[in-house]
Amino acid sequence: MVHHAPAGRITLLKQSKQIALAMGEKAITVHHIGSTAIPSIYAEPIIDLLIEVKDFAKVES
Repeated sequence: MVHHAPAGRITLLKQSKQIALAMGEKAITVHHIGSTAIPSIYAEPIIDLLIEVKDFAKVES
């Protein structure tokens, strides 16, 4: 467990943008979830992302 790192926000933004570009129109948005999304707590140094999609069946194809 590590203390919240503000620099992690830059990593998050970069990763979210890369995922959104790769997914194209299939993705609605990328959400930051999990313990690293809460600035005031200690967390594992892993960024959890949830990708919201329009149609899951189209993502699998």
